[in-house]
Amino acid sequence: KSKISNNDDNNNNNNNNIIKSRKNKRNIDKNFPVLCSVCPGWICYAEKTQGFTLPYISSAKSPQQIMGTLIKNYFSKKMNISGNDIYHVSIMPCFDKKLEASREDFVNEEFDCREVDTVLTPIEIIEMIKQLDIDLPSLEESEIDSLYTNIDEDGNFYGMNGGSGGYCEFVLRSIAKKYFNKSDHSEIVIKEKKRRNLDFMEVWLECDENKEFLFAKAYGFRNIQTIVRMIKNNKCKYKFIEIMACPSGCINGGGQIKAKSNSEAKQLVKKVNDIYHQDVVVTYPDKNNLVYELYNDWLNGQNNDLTKSLLHTSYHEVEPLQSQLSIQW
Repeated sequence: KSKISNNDDNNNNNNNNIIKSRKNKRNIDKNFPVLCSVCPGWICYAEKTQGFTLPYISSAKSPQQIMGTLIKNYFSKKMNISGNDIYHVSIMPCFDKKLEASREDFVNEEFDCREVDTVLTPIEIIEMIKQLDIDLPSLEESEIDSLYTNIDEDGNFYGMNGGSGGYCEFVLRSIAKKYFNKSDHSEIVIKEKKRRNLDFMEVWLECDENKEFLFAKAYGFRNIQTIVRMIKNNKCKYKFIEIMACPSGCINGGGQIKAKSNSEAKQLVKKVNDIYHQDVVVTYPDKNNLVYELYNDWLNGQNNDLTKSLLHTSYHEVEPLQSQLSIQW
């Protein structure tokens, strides 16, 4: 029997673990930036060409891989079946998520299987529907699985703001609570300022007058290269950077429906973003009871070796391949 689960609760898990990752990286450099780890395009670029940035990348697994761990390690036991008897298909807006799922770091050793078996993108699913000549409107609706979904009793989705996961916002909100005594989310005001373009934004707390915790969002490789140069030259003033390889972020991933022309691209991204946030109730990870239930029931708490081994990972510098032209015979 197939089951459908939503990844937003794993965005929450990832956000919580970014906080822990940030604390651990204080030992590297007191002026460090923590770099978001959820974009496989960025991770691949860093591992292959910018190895010096790897110590600054958050060790928190991406939501996709947290979901994979959850399904193979936790759901399987809840359903009394072996993890390797579950075939986990992940639907993502990005082709690079296929590369992420294939990493050797993401093999479940207990069941000798991958955390994520297959990744499909929206355009691939549309093509499959066309090939199979499926008439979606004529299909009978099914009940939504209640095991792990972010849908409230009124049928509304709930989750963070932002088409790329809301990581920057949540870390800032956590800082506001801890360092500025903001006990309620309604008291927290987040400010943004465009730096070079709309894909490079500076983000900070209104209550942080000295901008001690100045964050950034950097989408697209042009802005990523700017961030990399800042770090390399020891001129990066940002404490946390939400990095995504695609311009406009995940909402504009390579596996999404493409605009018919360049002139329509911006309008399409806006339309998708509006639909994505339509009828969504904004909630935050620290208010998500399901996340805490998982920590208590599955991981026996938030700060222990089990949590670190299951929800965190590491990155590896990749040696460039030696081309035949450079070999001395």
